Amino acid sequence: MTDQPATLSQDGDVSIITLDDGKANVFSKNMSDTLEALLDQVPDDKGSLLLQEDLAFSQQDLI
Repeated sequence: MTDQPATLSQDGDVSIITLDDGKANVFSKNMSDTLEALLDQVPDDKGSLLLQEDLAFSQQDLI
């Protein structure tokens, strides 16, 4: 986990926003503000956007 609740990286023409606040299915005000700022940095004339979560869990965790 980083100090920021989300980060932006690039892989060629793909912009990747990784949610990294350690919580699943929760959006705090800080996360919303950070996500809005990161989306403003994503090119809108080409490429694609991938949103991913850094938190990993197994199906067993859901039972």
